[in-house]
Amino acid sequence: MPAQRSLQQAETLGAEVAALAGCEVDTANCLRSLTPEDILQAQQDAKANGGPLNFGLIPISFLPVTDTDTLPQSIQSALASGQFNAKPVLIGSNLDEWRFYVGVALLRGIPVNELTYSTLIRASTGADSATADLLAAAYPPETYGGVPYALSALGTDAVFACNSLQQIRQIAEHVTTFAYEFSDRNAPPLLPEVPDFDYGAAHAFELTYLFADRDLLTELSETLTSEQLALAQAMIDYWTAFAKNHNGELGAENAPLWPEFIPSSGERLLNLNPDDLNELSAALFDTTHRCSEIWLAQ
Repeated sequence: MPAQRSLQQAETLGAEVAALAGCEVDTANCLRSLTPEDILQAQQDAKANGGPLNFGLIPISFLPVTDTDTLPQSIQSALASGQFNAKPVLIGSNLDEWRFYVGVALLRGIPVNELTYSTLIRASTGADSATADLLAAAYPPETYGGVPYALSALGTDAVFACNSLQQIRQIAEHVTTFAYEFSDRNAPPLLPEVPDFDYGAAHAFELTYLFADRDLLTELSETLTSEQLALAQAMIDYWTAFAKNHNGELGAENAPLWPEFIPSSGERLLNLNPDDLNELSAALFDTTHRCSEIWLAQ
């Protein structure tokens, strides 16, 4: 599960960036005097040094800081202990989340091939070299149709899907929870085309369906199938029903009821797919994304 920086880690990182910017003395005033370019360069230098800014296939420069009055503990700890704001939750992930990030890497000209596979696994997961080699063997490119798709499957499972399933189970122990997986691999892409790469149901590709107004739906009707348009309307109906009345099951016009996720006894998600809008068992989700096998293995 993604972790946040502790206050001590954040302060150490801040001191490192300040030192790289030449601001070890009178730090606050010195940093204020720098240009944005100077500060960005110091951050980039921290990444180059292998510091805590260097995380993920696309480096993340900012993370929430725990051990503060605002965020006294990590999200992981809060969900595990039930110490969070007890409100109903609608939560889910997409079938091919990491294809978004692999696509961005390809658009940036980053080689995604046999020679870079292990390195990109380390960048995607934070694994050490030995573990990355084991993961490369567990996700062989020939099984997934090439390195870009193998890396996409690995990143989806490791970063999104299995964390999502764990969080769904933790949250559902305490509040009403509705879970989904968006799996339309023909959804309109949000990124430029990449030759010989299919984005599938990548990260954020569900947003077009969920937030499309009538004008956009009319525009999309020229490119979407009738089943996809029906899925978009069902998703809007489901989310609206959740906002209005989040108890029991969620209904949408001409669509199946969305059951509440009940830990252990009724672990059901909704498969948001235009050709198969129906229940999806947590067990099948787990198997598809190799959660118990690898990512949530005890």
